[in-house]
Amino acid sequence: MSRAFATILIAGLTIGAVACSDDEGGTGPTDNTGFASVQTVLSTNECRNCHNSSNSVFHGALELENDRAADSAAINNFLDFETPANSPLIQRPLLNSPLLHPVRPFDSATDADVQTIVAYVQTLATAGASRTLTAAKVTGAPAIDGVADAAWGSVSGIQIPVHGGFAGDIVVTMKAMYIPNDRIFFLLQWDDPTESVARTPWMKTASGWLKQSVAAPTFNNSILANWRTMPADYRYEDKLAIIWNTTGASAVEGFDENGCAVLCHVNRPGDPRPLKYTNRNGETADMWHWKLVRTNAVHRLDDQYVYWNRSTSVNSGAGRAGDPGGGEYTSNGSTLPLKMSPNQPAPPYFMVDSATAVAWAAAGLTIDPGDITTAFVDNFAVGDQVANAIATLKPNVDRSHIEAFGAWSVGRWTLEIGRLLTTNSVGTIPAGGTATVPVDVQFSPTSAFRFGVAVFDNAQIEHSWSPAVYTLRFQQ
Repeated sequence: MSRAFATILIAGLTIGAVACSDDEGGTGPTDNTGFASVQTVLSTNECRNCHNSSNSVFHGALELENDRAADSAAINNFLDFETPANSPLIQRPLLNSPLLHPVRPFDSATDADVQTIVAYVQTLATAGASRTLTAAKVTGAPAIDGVADAAWGSVSGIQIPVHGGFAGDIVVTMKAMYIPNDRIFFLLQWDDPTESVARTPWMKTASGWLKQSVAAPTFNNSILANWRTMPADYRYEDKLAIIWNTTGASAVEGFDENGCAVLCHVNRPGDPRPLKYTNRNGETADMWHWKLVRTNAVHRLDDQYVYWNRSTSVNSGAGRAGDPGGGEYTSNGSTLPLKMSPNQPAPPYFMVDSATAVAWAAAGLTIDPGDITTAFVDNFAVGDQVANAIATLKPNVDRSHIEAFGAWSVGRWTLEIGRLLTTNSVGTIPAGGTATVPVDVQFSPTSAFRFGVAVFDNAQIEHSWSPAVYTLRFQQ
């Protein structure tokens, strides 16, 4: 955030305090800290009408027709947990900024409005919870195997509440350690009653092969309707993502204050799909995307980045792209399976491409021969399933240089991650051009780094995310 913008926020708060007696804002009740009172505040000023008519994110994000207090107004970081009175929900209407608020709808909220929203924010924030993750300084590396080594027991961590999505309201425990001038390691654990491994598999029926498709997101008045309700027949995978702000000239403006929500854009005119991109040319964020079915088999996560492209015709993921090195998986055919493996029928619900397995063996990682693809021979019975995801992530490329492995046991995930402190990764903008951008966060023990976390519980996009922003620092 620029110094000038920070000054505007402070000035806006001062204006609100001076002008609190006017009636241009709402007059919500002050004796109730629940979401219903916040809903009353938002419904009595111009916010709702303006944003509804502009088909913007505000109405859907705040869920004015849904009384789920723990994961409603927190969406898109309309709330500031550390300084509730500075919440964008209060401050943005006081601004006239092309980036944050193109118009200034009213001079201030009333005291009653501010008190109601501040009280509501305080009910959502975890009392006394630290938002600073300190990486312990160590001399030896933990095994990246999804089992917490004894060394993790002496490392302090933080609790990261996530909200929304199929996972609902859960807490991710996160720890970190680093070896100076070498690598950094992370341990993340979270509750999940089921291990979701059946990502859109093929099933043999009496009339042929049928791909078990994931239910497409549905929209109600341009608002994602099934974001928190997992369909009974949903067939996908468990995932986790961490998004880091980069530093220097490529840093994403607003990320350090508002987190990864500044990258998420939904309900765009003519395209209601949620897409990720940065708001200014030259900005990039580093996205670490662990995928149980597609990347866990090769003990890696999918190293991606977010940049400023908004066009899905230029890049299918808009501003979300993979680091150089090719894709992390391919689908097993479009009308019927093209490959199988000795371990099929499923489970397992993944296979590893034969050429990919050879490359990993040369790099020192042995793949179970039963998971390696062979030519498809239809000797399966009706009701049998065959994996649809074929892992293709190659070793020794930028996209695969983050080691990761997750293991599920008794209703809880344990995910371990390891990466070099610094990399040389740059990405070519996926537009056929030659310009390159930094795609990785470069860790330095003397600096601080902002990040956010999201959990995908058997979800393609319906993730549960951290409304607050977290900071990584290093033990000296």
